[in-house]
Amino acid sequence: MEKFTSVIIAAMFAVPAMAQRTVDGTDLPTNIIKDQPEGTLEKNLYTYAHDSYYVYYSQLYQRDVDATGTDAVFGNNGEVYIKSPLTTLSLDAWIKGNTVEGDTVVFHMPQLMQMKESKNEDGETYTKYGYLWNMKLQDTDHGTTTYVPAENQDVKFVHRNDSLFMVDGYFLGLGDENGVWYGYGDKNTVYYKVNAPIYKPADESTAVDYQMLFTDYTGATDTRKVKVAFEGDDVLIGGLSPTLPDSWIKGKKSADGKKITFPTKQYFGFDETGTYHSFFTAMDKELVHGDYYDYTKYIFAKEIVLDLNEEDNSMTGEKVMAVNTGVNAENPLYVYDTPKFKVYKIVVGAPSAPQNLFFTPYDENTMYGMMRFDLGMTTDKEETLDPEKLYYNIYFDDEIYTFTPAEYVKLDKEYTDVPYSYNDQYDICAVSNQRTIYFYNKEAKKAGVQSFLLDNGTKYFSPLVSIDAEGNITTGINSIRNTDKDVVDIEYIDMSGRKVQSPHNGIFIAKMKLADGTVKTMKQVIK
Repeated sequence: MEKFTSVIIAAMFAVPAMAQRTVDGTDLPTNIIKDQPEGTLEKNLYTYAHDSYYVYYSQLYQRDVDATGTDAVFGNNGEVYIKSPLTTLSLDAWIKGNTVEGDTVVFHMPQLMQMKESKNEDGETYTKYGYLWNMKLQDTDHGTTTYVPAENQDVKFVHRNDSLFMVDGYFLGLGDENGVWYGYGDKNTVYYKVNAPIYKPADESTAVDYQMLFTDYTGATDTRKVKVAFEGDDVLIGGLSPTLPDSWIKGKKSADGKKITFPTKQYFGFDETGTYHSFFTAMDKELVHGDYYDYTKYIFAKEIVLDLNEEDNSMTGEKVMAVNTGVNAENPLYVYDTPKFKVYKIVVGAPSAPQNLFFTPYDENTMYGMMRFDLGMTTDKEETLDPEKLYYNIYFDDEIYTFTPAEYVKLDKEYTDVPYSYNDQYDICAVSNQRTIYFYNKEAKKAGVQSFLLDNGTKYFSPLVSIDAEGNITTGINSIRNTDKDVVDIEYIDMSGRKVQSPHNGIFIAKMKLADGTVKTMKQVIK
């Protein structure tokens, strides 16, 4: 668990000075091991540290760090080298230890890890040193505690069964040449080689494209294209991890062939981009009522069981599939709740209605308004749509809106039809199928969104869903039209013949003026 700690970072208040000797009277080392040492390299050892300290925005935090990757080299004469041994700080250097007896490895500290030029308050340039020390807790004159160099600077590890683990009682901390702590350090660190199997189909060419429909961590419905291979009683699913798309998990059919069980904690591999070890995990979930907000807590489960429909080989599950960082703590990066799998087949049709609308009118203090919604990724029948053909329109006070570069600084052109894939990460933000729009229309009292699929000049529209400042939501109906038949004006007439400005909860006649000048009427049920 991550928490703020009251241990003081004494280095923040220290005046740089250069000491020449360590606490045990030996000279400070002056060289940094930058190049990979000779010996047997073990790359990306699975790393876990209990009680890891780090600094974030001048505050000190403490947490367990799991599943990072650390390189180690084992020399021919008992030398052991560890690269960047702290789990929360990247240090492009190695520390060196020696095997002294049996499986005990001793690292004599301090060891120099970094040097860089800095300036003091008077603008004078000096060299700032970063040494790794063996440290201990000590009270300060301020009534708090900090870490200071211990009298014994030997840090012991045990090398056994492809594992290298720190003996209890040591704390590897980063400090300056005087041993003044910088706020980074680890206790009880373990490095080990992952020996878990990595699954692949015997013949990947037999794998079939599937659509996975699921609920993401926001509660929105989303889809993902995956691959499924059936090999006798074994069933393999590939592509669950967006960052390791070639990874697979394996499950086994039940005796009657109606269920497939996927055990938890299957190894995907090491993610070079995120620098962590990635695992498939089955999870349960529970809603936690916090002091300020409710949130979903994910808990490791033993397995997830999918029901198999033998007629079409579709699969459905009730628990959560997740891509998790490590195996020691629940840290899901991607969540696939109640997943459904069916053979991937693209259809042409209208997307399902946008959901979970939220709207805040323009605020003079913030100088923007905000709307948020989840886009439908499939038809109402959960049929697969081509994501490259999906767009959405935004409405303010029932008028279709055009985003212009004059107001939206990240845009390179005007957008009325916004592609699903568009994301400027500023005013139009996309996360999964959720969109957050920051707008500058000061008069808008109502916002709406309508998505559509464009195929060969025909637009297949979802219902237009609108929300006002009080949270009242109105939903129209699906429609299909050719692009040269776009509606440029519309008025609604109730069943008594009266014009209605904002129709809701009833049956209405929509009188639409089209772009080519023709007029079309149709009956609409609006909720």
